[in-house]
Amino acid sequence: MFKAVLFIVIAIIGVRIYFAVNASTEPETTITELQAAESSGSAAAAANTGQVKFTDRKVILITGTSWCPACKMLERDVIRSAQWRRFAGGSVRFEVYNYPRDNSRVSATQLQLLEKYRISGFPTMLLCDLEGREIGRKVGVQGSANDYIDWISSARM
Repeated sequence: MFKAVLFIVIAIIGVRIYFAVNASTEPETTITELQAAESSGSAAAAANTGQVKFTDRKVILITGTSWCPACKMLERDVIRSAQWRRFAGGSVRFEVYNYPRDNSRVSATQLQLLEKYRISGFPTMLLCDLEGREIGRKVGVQGSANDYIDWISSARM
């Protein structure tokens, strides 16, 4: 019994150390900075490729990339992919709200967004019409960039 309890305690300490180290090495604004840096030239690139534009939909990403393992995975595998950058840069309105680990640093606007869309987990990607009415949602990491693009592209508005 003692060995089992000791193992659990060591495992918990290891997990806490892992998340503490990873949280301190990632800046909180990684996705937001990526979006801002690419917004200037991506629309022109999309126009040159003949990419379909969905003027009736926007995508809202609720994330916590500095502390949330699934958010980091979504950013790495989907948001930073070339397919997603092309798509989000010119085909839809893409908004990112990055939540800090420290709840005292969450703004009133961020709290309103959590309440409005009843966000219960991170990351949450919402597909909305331009009025902000929710059409669909994905919570967690659910596939590749192409899976997300197909989901958004095939949604009935």
